[in-house]
Amino acid sequence: MFAANTAGVIPDILEDTPLARIYWQLLTPQYREEFSYVRCWMGVPLMIQGRQIGLLTLHHHLPNHFTQQHIELATTFAAQSAAAIENAHLFAQTRRQAEETQAILTVQQAISSRLDLSQVMQIIAD
Repeated sequence: MFAANTAGVIPDILEDTPLARIYWQLLTPQYREEFSYVRCWMGVPLMIQGRQIGLLTLHHHLPNHFTQQHIELATTFAAQSAAAIENAHLFAQTRRQAEETQAILTVQQAISSRLDLSQVMQIIAD
């Protein structure tokens, strides 16, 4: 729809332009009613290391509302948001890995201890 990795603006979604037609085609009937007041739309990709992880969208009830300053501000906000999302993802991944490592350590300790086999099997199952 827009050039890769760049913000895109549809100045007036009620105009008969290719981008405006795509906008309306992508909306479900529920959203068409819910967003019937929208006249100007902007989308900014959330990018991490060259891959898109989401899309920040903004809209306004006045046509031709978004300026270059709006685009720059939204792009900055999108970059910071993408970094925060990625950091949260990496934190969760690190936590899962730590939990898996702890589980392996617990099993290893049980196996190397002098517990009977049924106790070792119970620890592994747990």
